Amino acid sequence: MAEKLEILSRYRNISSSKELEEAIKNDRVAEHPSWEDLIVIENLEEKIKRLDKEIGNIETLSGT
Repeated sequence: MAEKLEILSRYRNISSSKELEEAIKNDRVAEHPSWEDLIVIENLEEKIKRLDKEIGNIETLSGT
């Protein structure tokens, strides 16, 4: 999560991968390196989702 926030902090008034993608498409930010940053953020978001799911599974199994 910290890495995602660090990347997003490079872009003024952008707080999500969707906002970054829109800014790239609308030429509000330069395509390079923002496309690379967007790919990294999207990969991080997928990892976060998988981890959240695993935490939920562990909590279910442990009864908490």
